[in-house]
Amino acid sequence: MTFLFGERVLLMDADMRANRLVGARIHTVRKKHSMTLRQLAHKTSLSVSLLSQIELGKSAASISTMHKIAFALRVPLADLFDGV
Repeated sequence: MTFLFGERVLLMDADMRANRLVGARIHTVRKKHSMTLRQLAHKTSLSVSLLSQIELGKSAASISTMHKIAFALRVPLADLFDGV
């Protein structure tokens, strides 16, 4: 979705792309561990809805949230940013 022209549009597009890439990476790692969204939600004390939004790239996760996810998935936090 584009609201403004110029540099701000490029930043918004980059943010949206980064959110999608991070979300896809979380999804891939979660599936590799044969973990459901509900199980990840339980381990992180986050809602299934929030985790779903993050995996779909529709919501940006805070560093605190990313730390909880990485810990629950037993991966270094930096691994969730591979390719971003």
